[in-house]
Amino acid sequence: MVPTSHPVRRLILCGGLAAGLCVLPSSAAGQGGRSPAGGANAAGREPAAGGEVVIRRRAVAPRDPRPYQFGLHLEPAKKVTLVAPGLGTVAAVIAEPGKAANAGAELVTLDSEEQALEVEQAKALLEVAQAGAGPAKEAAVRAAQAALDLAKLRASRRSARAPFAGTVYEVHVVAGQPVRPGDPLVTLAETSELVAVVPIDRSPAEPAPDAAPGSPPPAPPEVGSTTKISVEGTDVEATITALLPLGERFEPVRDLVASPALARVTLPGDRFRDGQTVYVPILPRDPVAEVPTEALIPAADGGRLVQVVRENVVRDLPVRLLGRVGEDRAFLSGPFAEGDEVILSTSRDLPDGTVLAAAANPLLDTAPGGSVPNRSGTTRPAAPATGGGIGF
Repeated sequence: MVPTSHPVRRLILCGGLAAGLCVLPSSAAGQGGRSPAGGANAAGREPAAGGEVVIRRRAVAPRDPRPYQFGLHLEPAKKVTLVAPGLGTVAAVIAEPGKAANAGAELVTLDSEEQALEVEQAKALLEVAQAGAGPAKEAAVRAAQAALDLAKLRASRRSARAPFAGTVYEVHVVAGQPVRPGDPLVTLAETSELVAVVPIDRSPAEPAPDAAPGSPPPAPPEVGSTTKISVEGTDVEATITALLPLGERFEPVRDLVASPALARVTLPGDRFRDGQTVYVPILPRDPVAEVPTEALIPAADGGRLVQVVRENVVRDLPVRLLGRVGEDRAFLSGPFAEGDEVILSTSRDLPDGTVLAAAANPLLDTAPGGSVPNRSGTTRPAAPATGGGIGF
């Protein structure tokens, strides 16, 4: 018995073209089904010959994929921006963008009159303490010496030095520029290891389409495991170094997968470069549709496809499984279009490109005057014996 939510159509095919369409009662469905390897990608398929075919199908509502695209990219694992420690003026800029810098190398020098005065003041106070007398002299000298050392330490920080060996990414100041505490001076990065923060699905992984029956599903991603990403068209397994909460920016991902999270992944810097665009399987680049899982067909290339009726023509659409919705539905990404109806089952295989047309329904009696009685006892005009569109 076919659920009434999945309308059933009878089509008469004539050398790939059809000549009419009607809605069958639910009891008329279930007359066979599609081959699991159906579709144009199955090797050696011959076009369907003329005749009738019963189709169960459901309309899909494609979603725009843009809300699920976040501009992911690689960046250095070690990257720091050095800032001004206090008020001052840039005395000299030694760093150059794109040039290497050794650990401890001076990158920017600040000229701070305030810090110079603090040093002079501390020296004078030390001299006063040393010229003093009495039992408190020793303690006063120690205190004055500590104040002088602290002033000199602060003055030494007028130079921004590289905390590690790396490459100068950006110089934010020029000589003579006044700066305030926290103003950026130089950005330095070490590119031997690159990272990206990407959304993943932590629910149990989907078995591969070609997995043997009864094979255990892959383990869900954990720290130390790998996850597949694509770097500008190159598929690669990236190591997960941290799992993080999803965060507000990635909230739309909850629409697509059951257990979303963020993963910090790493790649070697000798194979990739900073700024390269990153894609992950659960983020769609094509329209998204929620489809019954019974519509999925294994494709010859190891992927998946679905068949749709589009403007009276059967089309094979390659799709990617994004995430499941319960046991019998899933979000798919593929070249869906408004008006598509996904095929759930057919009484015979329909290759890609099969053209359909409406057929007269022999199970309904035509009332006098060319009308068809409906359930309320009134009549509606009968469909023509031959016609163009399916009229779903």
